[in-house]
Formats: sequence, C-alpha cells, structure tokens
Amino acid sequence: MWTADYFSTLGKTLSQYAVEKMGRRIHLFYGYAYMGKSYEWFTQMYEVGGLGPAGETFNGGMGGRGAVDLEKSADWHHEHECFMSYTIEDRIMEFGSPTELEEAVKQHCLSHKHMPRFAPGYKPPYWTPFENLDIAIAAHKKYGRYD
Repeated sequence: MWTADYFSTLGKTLSQYAVEKMGRRIHLFYGYAYMGKSYEWFTQMYEVGGLGPAGETFNGGMGGRGAVDLEKSADWHHEHECFMSYTIEDRIMEFGSPTELEEAVKQHCLSHKHMPRFAPGYKPPYWTPFENLDIAIAAHKKYGRYD
C-alpha cells in the first residue's frame, strides 16, 4: 500500500508543479509494463488517490504486456473515468499479414470507440517492419474515432 500512497503524492506534486510552472494542468499516466500485476492495484491506487481526475494526479496508463484481460482492464478504466491505452498483440504487429493486421486494428477500434478516454498506444517489437506500422496507422485512421 505504501507504493500507492507514494504514487498518489508524486502525481499530486507533479500536477501542482505543472500548474505553477506551465499555468495549466497536464495529463500524467503510468506505463503499465506488467499489466498482469498492475490490474490488481488499480482499485488500491484509485482509493488512495494514485489514480484519479486528469490534471490532479495520475489519470490512467498505457500498456498491454502480461497475462491480463485487457477488455476487463479497459472497462475498469472507463468506469472510473481514467485514461487507458494499449495496442494489438505483438505477434500480429510484428508478423501479421496486411489483412490480419488491419482486421486486428479494426476490432481494437470498434471495441473501444465508446470509451472517451481510450487511445491506441504503440510499443512495437523491435523487428516490426515499417510497412506494418504504416498499415496499423492507416487502419486506425480508417476505423478510429477522433473528437
């Protein structure tokens, strides 16, 4: 629990500093490198203020690695009005055919269009061909929602 308290203090301090130095609120988010474990911590982080309103503390995270139900995680973030970002599976990003890649991005977009605080985030594997990145970006432009 001390970690959640620490992140709460850190988020509030950084948010206050942004207002004082930049004159505006900023969006802070965690890098959920190990989604499997961080999902267990969302509620605790939220309860102590380590996750909360944008501009006041950390407001969500970006990730997608680990054994976790990403849909359940996205739903939790949506219900708590926190930002959430993750992408399609690494295997598809790196080795998928153009058709498979576009279909994965299409499903990703259609599954989350209703969430106002959801955005795809890319951390492609090192050997991902540039062509696959181009296909993924084009597919997100085609199927995504932009407000």
